[in-house]
Amino acid sequence: SNKTIPEQVESELIEGVWEGSVPICFSLSEDDLTTLEKPPFFYLNLKRHTYLTLFSQEVRNHFATFAPAFANEIWYSNENGHPLKWQFPVGVLYDLYGNEGIPWKVTVHFQTYPADQILRCPDEDTIKTFFHNTLKEAHYMRFGNIDIINQLSVKESTDLWAGVLRDESDRFWNINKQLSNKTIPEQVESELIEGVWEGSVPICFSLSEDDLTTLEKPPFFYLNLKRHTYLTLFSQEVRNHFATFAPAFANEIWYSNENGHPLKWQFPVGVLYDLYGNEGIPWKVTVHFQTYPADQILRCPDEDTIKTFFHNTLKEAHYMRFGNIDIINQLSVKESTDLWAGVLRDESDRFWNINKQLSNKTIPELNSIAVRIMRRGPRIMLQEPFPAYAPDHTTEATLLDLLRALVPGLVSPEGNLVKTKLFVQGISPPLDSTFIWLNQNLAAADNFLYIVLLSL
Repeated sequence: SNKTIPEQVESELIEGVWEGSVPICFSLSEDDLTTLEKPPFFYLNLKRHTYLTLFSQEVRNHFATFAPAFANEIWYSNENGHPLKWQFPVGVLYDLYGNEGIPWKVTVHFQTYPADQILRCPDEDTIKTFFHNTLKEAHYMRFGNIDIINQLSVKESTDLWAGVLRDESDRFWNINKQLSNKTIPEQVESELIEGVWEGSVPICFSLSEDDLTTLEKPPFFYLNLKRHTYLTLFSQEVRNHFATFAPAFANEIWYSNENGHPLKWQFPVGVLYDLYGNEGIPWKVTVHFQTYPADQILRCPDEDTIKTFFHNTLKEAHYMRFGNIDIINQLSVKESTDLWAGVLRDESDRFWNINKQLSNKTIPELNSIAVRIMRRGPRIMLQEPFPAYAPDHTTEATLLDLLRALVPGLVSPEGNLVKTKLFVQGISPPLDSTFIWLNQNLAAADNFLYIVLLSL
């Protein structure tokens, strides 16, 4: 299946687009009426992907006894008399000219063909030729060549057009998938990964009342932090803001949510927000200068601690996915530095230039997905490698498969979550999303897939 959109969702979306239709009410132009009696309207429900002039013979037959006898080509206009360019799909024309209501009112003309405004269309072959030329034009714009189209057999080329002409989706898609499967993954995956990288959490920091050393309360401190970063990377900025209101000799500051629960800095900001802060925006985080809860959270004296933890977590994730960490150990000093610097300085290109070497290896060598299930409570994290494929080794494992295996009490027999919200990178993906897709697109910078479960 494609790595960009879960196979079932993609299939349903494509089918829904193909089945989209436009009800049209055709009426004869008054300028073409040759009888005292007006003809009845002619109704057709046309698919969005088809072309108006493919139905001209049916339209002509309906209005023939009311219109001039020797008209060669009929043409169409909207209610305002604007000629409709037949070379664009029906759905496009409707969106452009007809979306005031249903059915779309289209006027039929038998005379005065406006050849200075619309192309002539004497027969079906003209439409077919235009379709194929447009297809080649689109393919060239996408890939810089039309080799794959030129290599289609006569039968394949015929099936492609026949699918449009006769509304046979299977016949069309069997061929078009050869052309379009090359186009979706890289573009959509790139946009999705970029969107995940740009995701951020607005945070409102306040000083703990236990640490206040002045009569005056300090103003709040606001930061908009990327989901992939770490809270303690910004501790110096936070310290500087609250320093004149807090104890002078504090070594390490730490953070808690509104309820006083210490926040484990080694998890990305986005994961912590999904787990503790998703009641509202901005996320309210309390800053503490004293009584570091070392029995609950790791100490974090400096940036090198975070960097080391990040690299170790990355190795752990890679080992769970492939059974080794060879490719990470083979990174040069510069590559390893760039990987961390990308996270530290929010330089996505710098990070992804290296991380793609690690993550693009995933198919077909992927053994398992490195998963961390996050829940509130004393045991915040359940970490498991989960098989990327079902036991038949051909079907990709899904989010539902994992939940049934690791937290079965949260899933009903029908496959729905029971009194639970689920988040991955701040969104709630369908439970039939495949793990390979989730791993490729929604894994954190440390390459773990974090699944946050919240009880309702």
